[in-house]
Formats: sequence, structure tokens, C-alpha cells
Amino acid sequence: GVACVILLDTLDSTVREPDQVHRLFGTELIGPLPLVRDSRTIQAAAATAASRQELIHLSSNNGQPSTEDARSFTAFEEAIRMVRNSILLADFDRRLRSILFTSATPGEGKSTAALHLAIAHADQGKRTLLIDADLRRPTLHRKLGLEADPGLTEVLNGDCSWSSAVIQVPASPNLSFLGAGTPSRRAADLVGSGVADILDAASRQYDLVILDAPPLLGFAEPMQLAIAVDGVVVVAVAGETNRKAIRAVVSTLQ
Repeated sequence: GVACVILLDTLDSTVREPDQVHRLFGTELIGPLPLVRDSRTIQAAAATAASRQELIHLSSNNGQPSTEDARSFTAFEEAIRMVRNSILLADFDRRLRSILFTSATPGEGKSTAALHLAIAHADQGKRTLLIDADLRRPTLHRKLGLEADPGLTEVLNGDCSWSSAVIQVPASPNLSFLGAGTPSRRAADLVGSGVADILDAASRQYDLVILDAPPLLGFAEPMQLAIAVDGVVVVAVAGETNRKAIRAVVSTLQ
């Protein structure tokens, strides 16, 4: 039995423990987020943040209250605030005005983490701008219940200014949103110096700008976006994301 456990541990190529992050990749863990079984719970809360306390008790089981969902959501919100403090209170060479969220592969929770970090930052009374920079498969507008266009695609095409495309999130007075716009297969060609200009202008108006980017492996534009921001957060799933994939992401960013 002991030999079987050791063998399974040796064959496991995923990241499971926080201490593995520094040992395997030479970088620091900002913080862990709990897994929420029903993602619709936190999406609904993001869309209507004003009634958050009521929404955490909703369940997909005929609308009956779910204690497990409520606990998961509360733990998720608390963990997001810990991540917020880890990022903004860390001793960096300069103040972080723009942060990019990415991952190795799709479906690892980067968009959800970016969205709720933006909400948590805005809840402190800080002016926050959330940008959906995933021009291929945007999702943030659906999570917020807002329109996607005109958005970043139209801004980079020169159809409108970035400030005119920004939407105020109704339930959060300090949170603004710039959607991705019309999905484009030319995302890698659109993203260039224009994004840096947008971030320079936005950083003068907002305390923090958060970008949700596509997964870094297999797409060209995340690297162009990473150059333009002050910091990059890589999101991975414990027990699922392959170590080689994370190592490739970190090495590419470095």
C-alpha cells in the first residue's frame, strides 16, 4: 500500500501544494482560492453585487437554500480579498497600476478571479477598470450582464475611443468595464502599441486596471499584453494543471 502511494505520487505531474510553486517554478504563490461547485452562484453575485447577501443562499435545487453554496461563496470572497491584499500590499519596486490575468490552458478560472478581484478592489472605494482582453472568446460581459460591444476590438480598430467604450457597472459605483467587443480572429494583429496607450491613459484615471487575457500557451496576444502591464497573475487548478505547462508559462513570462 505504501509503495502504491509513493508510485502514484511520483507519477502525478500536477501541482497540488502551495510550497511546490516556489520550489518548482521559482516564483511566489499569491494565494489559493477555494473551488466553488456551482459557478453560477458567484456569477450571479457578480452581476448583482448589491444583493449579494441574498444570492449566496440560492441553489440550483428548485431554489432551495444551500448551506454548502453559501459557505463556498463566503470562503471564495474571503480568499479573493486575501489575494487582493497580497498583490497590492506586496513590496514591489513600483506601485502596480495594471495587472494581467492569464493561465496555461482554458477553463482554469482566470476570468472569474480577475472579475472578483476587480469587485473586491472597487469595494474599497478605489476606482477600478476591468478590461476583457480576450478578443477570441470573451466571457466577462456575460458574467456581469452587460453588453460586449463597442469594446476593445472597436477601440483598437480606431472606430471609437477607449473612454467612450467604457461602461459603468450599475451595482458597483467604483467599477468600470471595457468589454472585448466583437470577437476577432485577428486578435494577435490588433493587440500592439494601442493597448499600451490605453493603459497609460487609463492608469491616470483609475487606481487599478485589471485585464483578462487568453491562455498564454497557444496564443500570441497574451505576451504582447504582458509587456504593457505592471504585473502578471497566472491562475492554475490544483491537482489538474500540468507542471510542465505552468513551467512553460513562467519561463516565457520571465
